[in-house]
Amino acid sequence: MMTSKLLEECPNGEVFACGVIEDSPYGIFLAGSKIALRWVAKKGDVEDFAVYVGPLKWSVSTVADRGDKVSDPETVKQLLQCDDEMLSHYRY
Repeated sequence: MMTSKLLEECPNGEVFACGVIEDSPYGIFLAGSKIALRWVAKKGDVEDFAVYVGPLKWSVSTVADRGDKVSDPETVKQLLQCDDEMLSHYRY
């Protein structure tokens, strides 16, 4: 489980979590394409973070730089298995 304490320990600007999930109602439901998407969670510069998604063929760094930001709090909680305190640091 990702916590605010663990976020604090991560270096600013670094990816601290990543994975692959299906674009479907059972994963990240962006377009319902049922293709695999890569997601990354990246820490910001002021104790905040954001989650980005992109095609599986993109590298982690490409998704972090060019991916679409996840805007749904429930999806962020699902991906990171985090609580509301951690979610309060999310950069929308």
